[in-house]
Amino acid sequence: SSKLYTMFNRLIPKRQCIRPYSIANRNICGLIRANNNNHISNPHLIQNESSSILSSPLSSISTNILSPSVSTHLSCINHRNNIRYFGTKIKTYNQPDVGEGTVEVDILEWLIKEGDKVKALQTIGRGKYEKADVDILAPTYDGIVHKILVEAGTVAIVGKPLIEFEVEDDGSAPSTSASNPIQNDSDTTKNIDSSTMAKQTSAGGSSTINNKGVLALPATKHYAKEHGIDLSLVSGTGKDGRILKEDVIAFMNGEQSSSTSSSKPSTPKVMKPTVKHPHREIHQVKQDHVEKIFGVKKAMVKKMTEANSVPQFGYGDEIIMNELVSLRKQLKPLGEQYGIKITYLPFILKATSLALSNPQSTCLNAYINAECTELTHKGSHNIGVAIDSPEGLIVPNIKHIEQKSVMEIAKDLDDLIQRGKSGQITNEDITDGTFTLSNIGAIGGTYCSPICFVPEVCIGALGTIKQFPRYNKNGELFNASVMAISWSADHRVIDGATVARFSNDFKMYLENPSSMLLHLK
Repeated sequence: SSKLYTMFNRLIPKRQCIRPYSIANRNICGLIRANNNNHISNPHLIQNESSSILSSPLSSISTNILSPSVSTHLSCINHRNNIRYFGTKIKTYNQPDVGEGTVEVDILEWLIKEGDKVKALQTIGRGKYEKADVDILAPTYDGIVHKILVEAGTVAIVGKPLIEFEVEDDGSAPSTSASNPIQNDSDTTKNIDSSTMAKQTSAGGSSTINNKGVLALPATKHYAKEHGIDLSLVSGTGKDGRILKEDVIAFMNGEQSSSTSSSKPSTPKVMKPTVKHPHREIHQVKQDHVEKIFGVKKAMVKKMTEANSVPQFGYGDEIIMNELVSLRKQLKPLGEQYGIKITYLPFILKATSLALSNPQSTCLNAYINAECTELTHKGSHNIGVAIDSPEGLIVPNIKHIEQKSVMEIAKDLDDLIQRGKSGQITNEDITDGTFTLSNIGAIGGTYCSPICFVPEVCIGALGTIKQFPRYNKNGELFNASVMAISWSADHRVIDGATVARFSNDFKMYLENPSSMLLHLK
């Protein structure tokens, strides 16, 4: 009787079981009213147990009633008076923070299944975030896997429920916060002995832990920070002295400190000379903010991700633009009479169309299907021009350039640029493009590595026109206006020789713009 009474008195009053447990699970869930007579107070004894038990003194009750071998089902209910219980409960384990601002963790695989017994801090699975693979550790308590809430192959959110564990209920008060069970677990705190806490306090001088500069993974530093461990006091057993999570756990359990103190006598520390470094306070002026990706930027994410899966061939050349610079100066006043701004780009677009008309280069003005089984040669030259708009990168295209004059191309181009700045680009403007040019040189830069705008198979990037010394065919030095051109092509269906021949035709038209007159319609 006294043993039973002592055992029940270890439990906390006013606590209700999560759910009733049967003898099949070999769990016990009983209630004792802590009054002067020490009577059992439970109106829910089931399966033909004598009702006289309810009014019997505790000393007269057989211990078999509370034995797991008895086919008795006791359910816990909440009473207003002092009630004590014991049994098991379900505890939710949330996805811990792996550090570095990570919000999502991809679950690669689970090394456990429902019903498995799990030890504290056991490796139970593998995950991946944007910078590295990580081991998923069990919480700081033992338990049985009740339910896996996030399946392998899906994404776990930091701070959200990950797994439910069935653990022994020691009668402790329920946790007031489930956002991070590692922080709320009291068992880990108990494992840190007073000598360890004293060492950290004396070494750090304050409760603030700074583990920067210590050779350890971010996850290990985060784990140590959560448990208030100064990693400078921990001896690393990893490569080059790297501190592992196991080292932190051993330090928390007092294994490192005890082994060190028992094996080596205390020796006076040799004080190293203090080197004073200039200190500069950094004041954070602006706060971090999160920008949602939507609209044009979201479409760009999808398109560039798709394009990045394509193997691309790069080719570059430089073009002497002296003749075109001179021709533009002559035609610029004429364009102003019609209210049209004459730039270099209309000539470049027309030269691109003429180069694509070469039978050896028509495959560059084409679409590739998703299965990469068909290449469709497009009859129209709908050449897109990448424009930097306030909403992000947009690529409207000018339709049927093969049928238009330089003046008509300049007019259409100016219209697209103006509507792009005011956000009036329509869906018709950005669809049915067959070839793309990026005029990155309008902002700056010489060379570029453009990415094909799938399903198109070729794209070009124009550099800034710059002045360089060059030699002519007679070996005479002259001042050259040079523009670099960078091509990228889908190397699954386009070979380097095709791109080189096309680039030579393109270069010829721009270096000798008068030759374009022979092909104008």
